[in-house]
Amino acid sequence: MKASEARTSPRGKAGEQELGRGRTAPLRGEAPPKVVRVPPARRRMEASVIIVTRDRKELLSRALDSVIAQDFPKNSFEIIVVDDGSEKDGLKPLVEERKKRFRNIKYVSQDSLGLSKGRNNGIKNASGRIIAFTDDDIIADKNWLKEVAAGFTRGVVGVEGKITTDTPRRLFTNAPENLSGGRFTGANCAYLKSVYEKAGYYTGKFSFWREDSEFAFRAMRFGKIVFREKAVIHHPLRKDPPESVFRYLFFLRNDWLLLFWHPKKFLRYFTRGVMKDFGKTIGVWSGFIFSFLFFPIGFVIMASLVPIGAWLTLRGSGFTATWTEALLFTALNFLKYVIYPVALAVGFVKAVIFAALNPRN
Repeated sequence: MKASEARTSPRGKAGEQELGRGRTAPLRGEAPPKVVRVPPARRRMEASVIIVTRDRKELLSRALDSVIAQDFPKNSFEIIVVDDGSEKDGLKPLVEERKKRFRNIKYVSQDSLGLSKGRNNGIKNASGRIIAFTDDDIIADKNWLKEVAAGFTRGVVGVEGKITTDTPRRLFTNAPENLSGGRFTGANCAYLKSVYEKAGYYTGKFSFWREDSEFAFRAMRFGKIVFREKAVIHHPLRKDPPESVFRYLFFLRNDWLLLFWHPKKFLRYFTRGVMKDFGKTIGVWSGFIFSFLFFPIGFVIMASLVPIGAWLTLRGSGFTATWTEALLFTALNFLKYVIYPVALAVGFVKAVIFAALNPRN
């Protein structure tokens, strides 16, 4: 056979020439085989970012911009905005406007049902493998979502990220903070969607306070929750009225319920905070008893603790404030821990009644 002639490989089909090592090509003059192009499968959504909001268009606008700007493939994540019964117009048009820049954004509306039910509604409308939550008044670091997703290694079902706020903090302001983990704060947490199918959704029985921790404790039955320091959410400070010092006293029922339902985990993660409150309560009540037993000297000594406490607040607490703010803050906190035992007892009674009327499945 001449070199110019093609020879058919026994491994090749008729009309193919051998190229060596089993490779074949169409004979000269033959039409190349028709290639059937199969469209690639639709890429699965990797993450869904859920934001529950109400009547805070300007703050939500800033939060959405920071999430849209994530250093994460744009076709691999979606944003779901859950409107919890806003009384003002503007949230849906805002979402529609952002859709021009980021197509994977959804608007979900519900009656004013609260944060937990809003999150559940968001989960049910989500298609991502990872469900990430944040607030409507945050600024997400550009690497936030990438760092969250990287945390889901083998055996991990949940990730909590770092939450920072403005410094120095001012008195009568409020913002969540999570610098080392173990807080399970909803402003920066994520779970595998499959975990909700196993552990259930957020309980609507906790309208606010500890609902994040209650779900986290259930999720831990199916794997680990890890802390990602580089998954950063910045939460600017919000102004609070002076009476906000007493806000926590109205949520003690949820602390008791969490203790009833998850005693070991509650004691593991929250014992320090509980003991801190007990210690302050004992100190304040001891001071009052002393002031009455040794009146009037005891009363003078007790009263002098207010400016001393204000001075300590200004010097060592990390807060910045005027002397007037510090004096008011110290006096209100004294009063708070006078009331604390009563509020704790009331919360316990409410929790017992609630647990009896709403048995867990």
